[in-house]
Amino acid sequence: MKQEEILFCKLMHLALHPEKTSLFSAEDISSLPPNMDAVFLLAKNHSMQTAFYDSLYQLGITLPPSFSAVMRKSVISYSLGSYQMLAFTRKILEILSQEQVRYILLKGVSLLSVYPKLEFRGYSDVDILISDPKEFDQAKRRFLAEGFLVKEDLADHQLELFYAEGNRQYLLELHHKVISSQDDTGLNQKITEIFSGLTGIPDYFPDAALNYFVFPHTENTVYLLLHMLQHFLSSGFGIRLLCDWTAFIEKHHDQIDWPRYQALVHSLGLTGFSCAMAQLCIRYLGLPETDFPPADTEKISDASVESLMTDILRAGEFGKNDSSRILMMTKGTHLQDYLLQFHRQMKNRFPNAHHCFLCWPVLWIITGICFLYNNRALRKTSAKKVLAMTKKRQSLLQELHLFEK
Repeated sequence: MKQEEILFCKLMHLALHPEKTSLFSAEDISSLPPNMDAVFLLAKNHSMQTAFYDSLYQLGITLPPSFSAVMRKSVISYSLGSYQMLAFTRKILEILSQEQVRYILLKGVSLLSVYPKLEFRGYSDVDILISDPKEFDQAKRRFLAEGFLVKEDLADHQLELFYAEGNRQYLLELHHKVISSQDDTGLNQKITEIFSGLTGIPDYFPDAALNYFVFPHTENTVYLLLHMLQHFLSSGFGIRLLCDWTAFIEKHHDQIDWPRYQALVHSLGLTGFSCAMAQLCIRYLGLPETDFPPADTEKISDASVESLMTDILRAGEFGKNDSSRILMMTKGTHLQDYLLQFHRQMKNRFPNAHHCFLCWPVLWIITGICFLYNNRALRKTSAKKVLAMTKKRQSLLQELHLFEK
């Protein structure tokens, strides 16, 4: 890892644990000013500007006036966005309450209370899970009546709805499944078995006077892990999701049924992935080992832990920093594996038409053309770079024993 990446991780560790200023040696403190621009860029790319700025304040580091002005502007803008999202969340919850729709609030505001300061954890959309198909349609009709607009999206687990107010556009993601369908059919079936029909528990966020329903703590820990997995197997994810997991476990570790958690993760074939994420949180973000009992099993090598963290840091928030990171092969990198992934992309692009197998040749051609065009025109990369990055990231899975039981 580069020096700025190490410093950035320490600053995020300090943001989650403001009392641990002793994390920083005199050498670390002296290394911050010459690396400040690079570290701030990491904070910006991972949407953690407020946590970054707060850690600098905890360390008593004086910033140059020009840089301080840029930081304050960034933090104010980021914080304002968080407060606007809180107001939008309130609107969503009020509509669902009026419709008497059973729902689960995913991530977002439900995680703000586990951070030392609510401004640390911004969010750009509201995620709502509605498992019952009739209630899902009921909620969709009401939101459309309220002026929400449907966005065309290839995801098979959610419906994206936009809402414009003032000069800002807000995003609501209505989920009927917790994550998108994965290549492993056994995993998909088990996820459905665990989460479908699961009754939410009431929660309250006093800083915003919001009441809502969330997953029970054990299942929520599993869901947050699955959320990381979903992004890891596509473009990747940033440090914020690790911060979420760290802060959530620290707050609720004594309310999580760890034997049940272990059993659920094992049934999903994710024991290795779970332990790898725990190792990252323990090593880089200060999660106490005693708060995560399963961390002693199936540990991966130190070199692989560092490689995983490097991959996460260089991905930025949801892989936005690298346009070549759009594929992740879970079964291998042989020709047939690429063809299976390509076929899956076709099915996602044409959720209805793919049911007619006679249409497959035409749909494959269209999908291929879209892939090549998007690489060149939108991602500003090449298919060769995408495939090279896919092979490189595939090596990160070797020690995770993904989907093995």
